[in-house]
Amino acid sequence: AGPLHQHLTKGLRIAPKYEDMVRRMLVLSVDHEFTPMTYAVRTTANTGITPYAAAVCGLLASRGRRISAGRVEQAVRLLSEIAGAKDPCEPVLARFREGEAIAGFDRNVHGVEDPRAAHLMKHMMDVFAHDVDFRRLTAVIDLVRDLTDQPPAFVLLAAFLGRKFEMHG
Repeated sequence: AGPLHQHLTKGLRIAPKYEDMVRRMLVLSVDHEFTPMTYAVRTTANTGITPYAAAVCGLLASRGRRISAGRVEQAVRLLSEIAGAKDPCEPVLARFREGEAIAGFDRNVHGVEDPRAAHLMKHMMDVFAHDVDFRRLTAVIDLVRDLTDQPPAFVLLAAFLGRKFEMHG
């Protein structure tokens, strides 16, 4: 069977060089605060199933119709706008001029930079250093830090990876 991240990478036809990125995403997203997804993971893990099966339960729970997916959808929409814009910063500047919130740069419940996002960003800087899409994203991240002093949220980075790996849904 092998590790879950290898199975997902192969099944989703993600390049093998990104296996470690997929592993990090799974680890960093499985146990975040006490959301319904976390509850599903902890409860099923308590039954003695494998950690991989528990992680899958959390992923399945995240698709429930009572879970607010608004933050993810907003981040995905912003990433689409950034990808389609001649200047990647223009969609953010338009929101800022109108006084709108900038998706993917909201404060987390602790009021500090999310260590998961910081860890993922550091790894992404190494893996995607020469990637054009990632350079566009980092230009936006730098702009938002200058405008609002907000770091990127984990959801924005996760949505970027989903887009990069052509994962939909």
